[in-house]
Amino acid sequence: MALTPYTDKRRGVMMTAKQHAVLKALVKGNSDGSLLDVWQLIEATAPGTTRGAMICTLRHLVAHGLVREDELVIRRSRKVRTLAATDAGRDLVRPAALPAGASSSKP
Repeated sequence: MALTPYTDKRRGVMMTAKQHAVLKALVKGNSDGSLLDVWQLIEATAPGTTRGAMICTLRHLVAHGLVREDELVIRRSRKVRTLAATDAGRDLVRPAALPAGASSSKP
């Protein structure tokens, strides 16, 4: 994955491509509508990444108010913390002109 920075001029947020991909995955969520945990984020965005590296990425996004920790759930017989994008995080990956349920693909 390229490490070219992604900058949002409206909010003054600078992210790597990996951070942006993680934020997009959190906005998308699971196919059943549930929130993602750290292990699911690794599988979805950067297979082979260590858990520590993903947590470092998430700390950056939390510090900028783009991601928040949610509830504890049991998955694969262990308790895991789920994560969710904040409104500010969703606004960065979804164009403001589109409603929440609309996709950005052209007809």
